[in-house]
Amino acid sequence: TVQAAISPSSNFTVSHRHIAVRIGTRDVTGHFFVGPVAPHFSHVYTPTKDKCGDKRSSVYVSSTSYGCSLAVNAGFFDMSSGACIGSLVSDGTVIRTSGNRITSTIAMTKGDHPSMIFGYVTDKLVETDRFEQLVQGRAWLVRKGKSFVNESKAIEGYSISFINLIAPRMAVGSDKDGNLVVVAIEGNESEKKGITLFEFADLLLKMGLINAVNLDGGGSTTVVRGHNICTSLGLPVDATCDFTTQPPSHMPTARSVTSFLCFM
Repeated sequence: TVQAAISPSSNFTVSHRHIAVRIGTRDVTGHFFVGPVAPHFSHVYTPTKDKCGDKRSSVYVSSTSYGCSLAVNAGFFDMSSGACIGSLVSDGTVIRTSGNRITSTIAMTKGDHPSMIFGYVTDKLVETDRFEQLVQGRAWLVRKGKSFVNESKAIEGYSISFINLIAPRMAVGSDKDGNLVVVAIEGNESEKKGITLFEFADLLLKMGLINAVNLDGGGSTTVVRGHNICTSLGLPVDATCDFTTQPPSHMPTARSVTSFLCFM
């Protein structure tokens, strides 16, 4: 694991930059957010009967309910049953453990001086009451300022087809200044619009990230800022993500997911 100091702040502010780059023959677009974390970062799941996955909700509905300034989809889940995949900790409560499955982790420790954790943790460590928030993704993209895709493939055991899939993507990481960074790439799997994990890692490095973990992407990719959707189902809704009004009737359909990250 890598432990990164984070920048505490009493007032949450986040900067936004629209991504528009050319990779090969593809135009790649998305959103880049950076800001201080503690105490504003929360991992929220949608439980019924204390089980993650019994209920699913769109990031927009959940974000509006919780009053998030920024919200994005988080952990992977079974598309058929809705069952959550990986360990989950929400606001200091251990929701579930992974069953000792090795997978990439983003976490924030408890205490007055929390740190962000990127990498791999055991179920035993998850259960020690050390973490305030924790979610697991798939693929540790950037580790200590270098691409870690090949290494994480060997450790986590995901397929080369998962790496090479051109798809919408979602990643959370940190920069050298201790800020948390959220990057969402728009696209469409069926139309081969988006980015591979190798390309994603390279892009994140160019953006100054020193650690980054890949979260659920594809059609789950959703970004909500305030009361407005910037990206839904991986597709662009508003290029600037800075608009102030958007009538509910214009809201696109968004995939219901089991967990999301909320920044207050």
